[in-house]
Amino acid sequence: MGMVKAEELSLESVKGKVYTLDSVREALIRQEDTIVFGLIERAKFLMNSRTYGREEIPGFAGSLAEFVVKNTEAVQAKVSSLGF
Repeated sequence: MGMVKAEELSLESVKGKVYTLDSVREALIRQEDTIVFGLIERAKFLMNSRTYGREEIPGFAGSLAEFVVKNTEAVQAKVSSLGF
């Protein structure tokens, strides 16, 4: 099964159509298939230890992923405090 575009997954894309239990079930099955397919594809790649391992980042004790999350949260907090 190939990748399904997001607009094909949305029940709103069938405007004018009466929603039935069968149509909702079919849409949910397609969405589930797409999610499972994506997980299977992602499982082909080994964990990137440089990203999730405890690497030396000057001034920070943690992984690169933790560093990015923590600094993203800090930037978002600063922006929201400015009223954007």
